[in-house]
Amino acid sequence: MFVFLLFLFSPIDATAQMSAGGRAAGMGASIAAFHDPWSVNGNPAGTAGQERLYFGVTHTRHFLTADLHTSCIVAVVPIGRQVFGAALERYSFDSYALTSARVSYSRRFGRKISAGVSFSYAEQRIVNYGSTNVPSTSAGIQFAILPELIAGVTIRDLNMNNPKIRPPVFCGLGWRASDKLLLQGELFRDPATGLGFITGIEYLLISVFALRTGIQSKPFSQFAGLGFYQNNLRFDLACSHHPVLGLSPQLSLGYAF
Repeated sequence: MFVFLLFLFSPIDATAQMSAGGRAAGMGASIAAFHDPWSVNGNPAGTAGQERLYFGVTHTRHFLTADLHTSCIVAVVPIGRQVFGAALERYSFDSYALTSARVSYSRRFGRKISAGVSFSYAEQRIVNYGSTNVPSTSAGIQFAILPELIAGVTIRDLNMNNPKIRPPVFCGLGWRASDKLLLQGELFRDPATGLGFITGIEYLLISVFALRTGIQSKPFSQFAGLGFYQNNLRFDLACSHHPVLGLSPQLSLGYAF
Protein backbone atom coordinates (compact mmCIF):
# COMPACT_ATOMS: atom_id res chain seq x y z
CA MET A 1 0.00 0.00 0.00
CA PHE A 2 2.81 2.41 0.86
CA VAL A 3 4.52 1.78 -2.48
CA PHE A 4 1.23 2.54 -4.26
CA LEU A 5 0.92 5.85 -2.39
CA LEU A 6 4.52 6.69 -3.19
CA PHE A 7 3.97 6.40 -6.92
CA LEU A 8 0.61 8.16 -6.72
CA PHE A 9 1.72 11.21 -4.74
CA SER A 10 5.43 11.43 -5.51
CA PRO A 11 5.99 10.88 -9.24
CA ILE A 12 9.32 9.23 -10.01
CA ASP A 13 11.24 9.63 -13.24
CA ALA A 14 14.87 9.50 -14.26
CA THR A 15 15.49 13.11 -13.28
CA ALA A 16 13.11 14.02 -10.46
CA GLN A 17 15.23 12.85 -7.54
CA MET A 18 18.35 14.98 -8.04
CA SER A 19 19.27 16.55 -4.69
CA ALA A 20 20.22 20.21 -4.45
CA GLY A 21 21.62 19.75 -0.91
CA GLY A 22 20.38 20.48 2.59
CA ARG A 23 20.60 24.26 2.33
CA ALA A 24 18.21 24.49 -0.62
CA ALA A 25 16.00 21.77 0.86
CA GLY A 26 15.45 23.87 3.98
CA MET A 27 14.19 26.74 1.79
CA GLY A 28 11.53 24.90 -0.20
CA ALA A 29 14.02 23.32 -2.65
CA SER A 30 14.37 26.56 -4.61
CA ILE A 31 17.11 26.39 -7.26
CA ALA A 32 16.72 29.04 -10.01
CA ALA A 33 18.42 32.00 -8.30
CA PHE A 34 20.39 29.92 -5.81
CA HIS A 35 24.17 30.32 -5.62
CA ASP A 36 25.66 27.24 -3.98
CA PRO A 37 28.05 24.34 -4.73
CA TRP A 38 25.03 22.01 -4.77
CA SER A 39 23.73 23.93 -7.79
CA VAL A 40 25.46 21.22 -9.81
CA ASN A 41 22.12 19.43 -9.34
CA GLY A 42 19.96 22.55 -9.62
CA ASN A 43 20.67 25.58 -11.81
CA PRO A 44 24.24 24.92 -13.00
CA ALA A 45 24.80 28.68 -13.33
CA GLY A 46 24.67 28.82 -9.53
CA THR A 47 28.14 27.28 -9.23
CA ALA A 48 29.77 30.13 -11.20
CA GLY A 49 32.07 32.25 -9.08
CA GLN A 50 32.94 29.47 -6.65
CA GLU A 51 36.55 30.13 -5.68
CA ARG A 52 37.44 27.00 -3.69
CA LEU A 53 37.42 23.27 -4.22
CA TYR A 54 34.31 21.85 -2.53
CA PHE A 55 33.29 18.32 -1.65
CA GLY A 56 29.93 17.42 -0.14
CA VAL A 57 27.71 14.47 0.77
CA THR A 58 24.01 14.32 1.55
CA HIS A 59 21.51 11.68 2.64
CA THR A 60 17.71 11.85 2.69
CA ARG A 61 15.44 9.37 4.45
CA HIS A 62 12.15 9.73 2.63
CA PHE A 63 8.98 9.67 4.72
CA LEU A 64 10.88 8.17 7.67
CA THR A 65 10.99 4.73 6.07
CA ALA A 66 14.05 2.55 6.56
CA ASP A 67 14.44 1.39 2.95
CA LEU A 68 13.50 4.52 0.96
CA HIS A 69 16.39 6.94 0.73
CA THR A 70 18.60 9.11 -1.48
CA SER A 71 22.35 9.48 -1.13
CA CYS A 72 24.47 11.87 -3.17
CA ILE A 73 28.06 13.13 -3.38
CA VAL A 74 29.08 16.33 -5.15
CA ALA A 75 32.38 17.96 -6.07
CA VAL A 76 33.05 21.47 -7.42
CA VAL A 77 36.42 22.41 -8.94
CA PRO A 78 37.13 26.04 -9.94
CA ILE A 79 39.82 26.59 -12.56
CA GLY A 80 40.33 30.28 -13.22
CA ARG A 81 37.00 31.80 -14.25
CA GLN A 82 35.56 28.37 -15.06
CA VAL A 83 33.91 26.02 -12.60
CA PHE A 84 33.51 22.29 -13.15
CA GLY A 85 31.19 20.10 -11.09
CA ALA A 86 30.23 16.45 -10.72
CA ALA A 87 27.57 14.55 -8.78
CA LEU A 88 26.72 10.91 -8.22
CA GLU A 89 23.38 9.97 -6.69
CA ARG A 90 21.37 6.87 -5.85
CA TYR A 91 17.66 6.77 -4.99
CA SER A 92 16.29 3.37 -4.02
CA PHE A 93 13.67 1.33 -2.22
CA ASP A 94 12.73 -2.37 -2.27
CA SER A 95 13.01 -3.52 -5.88
CA TYR A 96 13.56 -0.09 -7.48
CA ALA A 97 16.78 1.89 -7.92
CA LEU A 98 17.66 5.08 -9.77
CA THR A 99 21.36 5.85 -10.17
CA SER A 100 22.40 9.16 -11.75
CA ALA A 101 25.74 10.68 -12.69
CA ARG A 102 26.07 14.36 -13.64
CA VAL A 103 28.81 16.72 -14.77
CA SER A 104 28.46 20.51 -15.02
CA TYR A 105 30.28 23.56 -16.34
CA SER A 106 29.70 27.22 -15.47
CA ARG A 107 31.37 30.60 -15.68
CA ARG A 108 30.71 34.28 -15.13
CA PHE A 109 30.51 36.82 -17.92
CA GLY A 110 31.38 40.15 -16.36
CA ARG A 111 29.86 41.08 -13.02
CA LYS A 112 26.21 40.53 -13.84
CA ILE A 113 25.76 37.32 -15.85
CA SER A 114 26.47 33.70 -14.97
CA ALA A 115 25.65 30.73 -17.18
CA GLY A 116 25.98 26.99 -16.84
CA VAL A 117 25.17 23.65 -18.42
CA SER A 118 25.11 20.09 -17.12
CA PHE A 119 24.84 16.63 -18.59
CA SER A 120 23.54 13.56 -16.78
CA TYR A 121 23.10 9.86 -17.36
CA ALA A 122 20.53 7.96 -15.30
CA GLU A 123 19.75 4.29 -14.99
CA GLN A 124 16.37 3.13 -13.68
CA ARG A 125 16.26 -0.50 -12.59
CA ILE A 126 13.28 -2.54 -11.42
CA VAL A 127 13.83 -6.10 -10.24
CA ASN A 128 12.38 -8.62 -12.71
CA TYR A 129 11.61 -5.83 -15.20
CA GLY A 130 15.07 -4.80 -16.36
CA SER A 131 16.52 -1.30 -16.67
CA THR A 132 16.21 1.90 -18.70
CA ASN A 133 18.96 4.44 -19.41
CA VAL A 134 18.16 8.13 -19.87
CA PRO A 135 20.72 10.77 -20.92
CA SER A 136 19.64 14.36 -20.30
CA THR A 137 20.94 17.91 -20.29
CA SER A 138 20.19 21.02 -18.21
CA ALA A 139 21.05 24.68 -18.70
CA GLY A 140 20.62 27.86 -16.72
CA ILE A 141 21.46 31.52 -16.42
CA GLN A 142 21.56 34.01 -13.54
CA PHE A 143 21.52 37.79 -13.87
CA ALA A 144 22.36 40.34 -11.19
CA ILE A 145 19.64 42.98 -11.52
CA LEU A 146 21.23 44.66 -8.51
CA PRO A 147 24.18 43.43 -6.44
CA GLU A 148 21.70 42.11 -3.86
CA LEU A 149 18.96 40.96 -6.32
CA ILE A 150 19.56 37.92 -8.55
CA ALA A 151 17.21 36.55 -11.22
CA GLY A 152 17.61 32.99 -12.45
CA VAL A 153 16.12 30.67 -15.05
CA THR A 154 16.90 27.00 -15.56
CA ILE A 155 15.58 24.24 -17.80
CA ARG A 156 16.29 20.91 -16.14
CA ASP A 157 16.82 17.50 -17.58
CA LEU A 158 15.75 17.69 -21.19
CA ASN A 159 15.28 14.02 -22.09
CA MET A 160 17.71 13.36 -24.93
CA ASN A 161 15.95 10.08 -25.83
CA ASN A 162 12.65 11.90 -26.31
CA PRO A 163 13.06 15.71 -26.69
CA LYS A 164 9.27 16.08 -27.14
CA ILE A 165 8.77 15.49 -23.39
CA ARG A 166 8.54 18.95 -21.82
CA PRO A 167 11.31 19.46 -19.26
CA PRO A 168 10.81 21.19 -15.89
CA VAL A 169 11.39 24.97 -16.02
CA PHE A 170 12.20 27.15 -13.00
CA CYS A 171 12.22 30.98 -12.87
CA GLY A 172 13.08 32.79 -9.65
CA LEU A 173 14.46 35.74 -7.73
CA GLY A 174 16.88 35.78 -4.84
CA TRP A 175 17.05 38.94 -2.71
CA ARG A 176 19.80 39.48 -0.16
CA ALA A 177 17.73 41.84 1.97
CA SER A 178 20.55 42.31 4.50
CA ASP A 179 23.74 40.64 5.63
CA LYS A 180 21.57 38.26 7.67
CA LEU A 181 18.47 37.73 5.50
CA LEU A 182 18.07 35.93 2.15
CA LEU A 183 14.64 35.64 0.46
CA GLN A 184 13.86 33.30 -2.44
CA GLY A 185 10.80 33.24 -4.68
CA GLU A 186 10.29 30.89 -7.61
CA LEU A 187 7.74 29.78 -10.20
CA PHE A 188 8.05 26.39 -11.86
CA ARG A 189 6.38 24.25 -14.46
CA ASP A 190 6.75 20.51 -14.00
CA PRO A 191 5.33 17.97 -16.49
CA ALA A 192 4.05 15.82 -13.60
CA THR A 193 2.46 18.49 -11.37
CA GLY A 194 1.94 21.54 -13.62
CA LEU A 195 2.51 25.12 -12.51
CA GLY A 196 3.60 25.86 -8.96
CA PHE A 197 5.59 28.18 -6.75
CA ILE A 198 8.28 28.01 -4.08
CA THR A 199 9.22 30.51 -1.38
CA GLY A 200 12.18 30.29 0.96
CA ILE A 201 13.85 32.27 3.75
CA GLU A 202 17.30 32.01 5.28
CA TYR A 203 18.19 34.01 8.38
CA LEU A 204 21.73 34.12 9.75
CA LEU A 205 21.07 34.12 13.47
CA ILE A 206 24.78 34.46 14.27
CA SER A 207 27.81 34.31 11.98
CA VAL A 208 28.05 30.51 12.17
CA PHE A 209 24.38 29.49 12.45
CA ALA A 210 21.47 29.90 10.00
CA LEU A 211 17.73 29.15 10.23
CA ARG A 212 15.67 28.33 7.12
CA THR A 213 12.09 27.71 6.11
CA GLY A 214 10.04 27.46 2.93
CA ILE A 215 6.95 26.13 1.19
CA GLN A 216 6.24 24.50 -2.14
CA SER A 217 2.79 24.50 -3.72
CA LYS A 218 2.74 21.28 -5.79
CA PRO A 219 2.54 19.06 -3.95
CA PHE A 220 1.93 21.41 -1.03
CA SER A 221 4.91 20.80 1.23
CA GLN A 222 6.49 22.62 4.14
CA PHE A 223 10.23 22.86 4.71
CA ALA A 224 12.52 23.82 7.56
CA GLY A 225 16.25 23.64 8.14
CA LEU A 226 19.34 24.93 9.83
CA GLY A 227 22.96 25.43 8.86
CA PHE A 228 26.18 25.46 10.83
CA TYR A 229 29.46 26.89 9.50
CA GLN A 230 32.81 26.38 11.17
CA ASN A 231 35.90 27.49 9.25
CA ASN A 232 35.86 25.35 6.07
CA LEU A 233 33.23 22.88 7.31
CA ARG A 234 29.53 23.20 6.50
CA PHE A 235 26.68 21.23 8.08
CA ASP A 236 23.07 21.51 6.85
CA LEU A 237 20.00 19.79 8.24
CA ALA A 238 16.60 20.02 6.55
CA CYS A 239 13.19 18.39 6.79
CA SER A 240 10.21 18.49 4.44
CA HIS A 241 6.60 17.53 5.18
CA HIS A 242 4.33 15.98 2.55
CA PRO A 243 0.60 16.19 3.45
CA VAL A 244 0.04 12.49 2.73
CA LEU A 245 3.40 10.73 3.07
CA GLY A 246 4.86 12.65 6.01
CA LEU A 247 8.36 13.78 6.98
CA SER A 248 11.62 13.47 5.03
CA PRO A 249 14.76 14.52 6.93
CA GLN A 250 17.94 15.36 5.03
CA LEU A 251 21.50 15.80 6.26
CA SER A 252 24.33 17.40 4.26
CA LEU A 253 28.00 17.79 5.08
CA GLY A 254 30.51 19.75 3.02
CA TYR A 255 34.11 20.94 3.15
CA ALA A 256 35.81 23.72 1.18
CA PHE A 257 39.52 23.24 0.57
